[in-house]
Amino acid sequence: FKAMGCDGAAVQVLQEGLAAHPSSDLLRKLAGVAGFAVMPGAVEAVAAIEPGQPRVTPPAAPPEGRRLPIAGLEASHSSDHAFGDKSYWDNRFSAEETDEWISDYSELRDLIARACPNKASRILNLGCGISRICEKMYDDGYENIVNVDISPVAIDKMRGRNEQQRPRMEWHVADATTLSFFGDGSFDMVLDKSTLDAISCAMQTTLVVQMLAAVSRILKVGGSYLLVTLDPTNTDFLTMPHLAYDVENVSLSDLPRNLRAKSNHRACLCKKLPAADGNLKAKLPGMLAWATRFDQCQRLVPKQSEMGTPIVQQLLMMLAADSCAVSSVEDLPSYGECAYWDRRFSEEGHYEWIAEYSELQALIARACPEKTSRILMLGSGTSRLPEQLYDDGYREVVNVDISQVAIDKMKSRNDQLRSGMESHVASVADLSRFRDGHFDLVIDKGTLDSVACARQNLLVVDMLAEVSRVLKEGGAYLLVTVDPTNPDFLKMPHLSFDVETVPIHGALGMGLFMKHCACLCRCRPNAGEVLHRELPRLREAAARLDEEESRRG
Repeated sequence: FKAMGCDGAAVQVLQEGLAAHPSSDLLRKLAGVAGFAVMPGAVEAVAAIEPGQPRVTPPAAPPEGRRLPIAGLEASHSSDHAFGDKSYWDNRFSAEETDEWISDYSELRDLIARACPNKASRILNLGCGISRICEKMYDDGYENIVNVDISPVAIDKMRGRNEQQRPRMEWHVADATTLSFFGDGSFDMVLDKSTLDAISCAMQTTLVVQMLAAVSRILKVGGSYLLVTLDPTNTDFLTMPHLAYDVENVSLSDLPRNLRAKSNHRACLCKKLPAADGNLKAKLPGMLAWATRFDQCQRLVPKQSEMGTPIVQQLLMMLAADSCAVSSVEDLPSYGECAYWDRRFSEEGHYEWIAEYSELQALIARACPEKTSRILMLGSGTSRLPEQLYDDGYREVVNVDISQVAIDKMKSRNDQLRSGMESHVASVADLSRFRDGHFDLVIDKGTLDSVACARQNLLVVDMLAEVSRVLKEGGAYLLVTVDPTNPDFLKMPHLSFDVETVPIHGALGMGLFMKHCACLCRCRPNAGEVLHRELPRLREAAARLDEEESRRG
């Protein structure tokens, strides 16, 4: 992988490869490689499903095919991780007397003091389980603590342990997704020590939206939601549009006692903003409608398939937001096929993929300060962005798309009004109508995402080679993508870019959100030489890989 320049994608590719073609021998070798951590029991689990062996469920498989947010749990916890299932917790708490999830009070004490400087503050311990943290907080002076958990077993144990010693502490069986027992603005702080992690394992986006709405509702304005999580991506939920927090991310480097290896756990100290209650009232219905549709789409995705990759998860989000009628897996869009786009553009007048011009305007100005620059809109579709560029003074804009329908629409819309704009039918993997170094800027707004969906390695190699070829030395490739792994393609050895990655948030219909990123890539002086030297070898390797994947089906 280092030789191919694909370090960032190595782990993902190996995981997907092992899922498709189990090899305990390969896993044993990886266990001895620095940088790889193989979970206890993994080799045995993979050996059990190798070709010729009876198919069994690996003991560490996450529920509903979701990756575990808790990596590296002790072997005693390595099976049956139905963290979103109430019965799992009842069974677990029946067998245990105490369990300190993620972080001890000593790790969080300073953060809690910042979140809650007044020890008379009312605090909700959300999903308390059988943790000792509430007891240590009480003994440290925070006596106004309310503990809730969905498991009656946990609440009974905690009440029995504390009723006499800590009489002011309250205990309630409650669902974290509603918290209907409590009135609006009831608490100064909500402490969540991995409860969001557990709920997200249920693979129901609706539950996550409901839980975070309930937390926001019961917090006072200026109150704090202290989220401690093992999954760094869970912090993205805090940017959902029905929430309004000032968020501070804090890394927790101490080794948790119940983990075998260091985990990337972190805390988020979230202060509720004055606009939060009005925002919640206005936007929660739309978020719930979106989440319900997303959950419906997600249930169509086969378990253990390539459709569970980040790009498809993001595309499913778009489906939900667009209210697309999807009734079967076959109905999911074939984003890598020209026929799909011809059909879609025949039915649509205009569609703005991922980001509006207003979001990208400053980046485009940085990439292309001279408005006389030549700009290629790669995979233009029926986007309004080329028109907005033209109207903003960039008069040399060229649109290309594989769909004749899209190009016909772009021409009819612009030939009279914007005479300097060109539109051509072309494959992004063959831009031979343009000479080397013809453009100052190439804009790709979701085109690489679509090409990657075709699952043809050679197509991706050729597309990026053409982008590099048609750019001037020092020219810019502005890639906007919904798949956080796609920037790894920019490290392929036939390319020579200086890459700056910029996270941006864009509209997703109905005033919703999606987290995506832009990569501003500058063509280095040696780009042409590198392309000429490395492309033949890389094309050969990609073609061979495509052939092998096709043969395996």
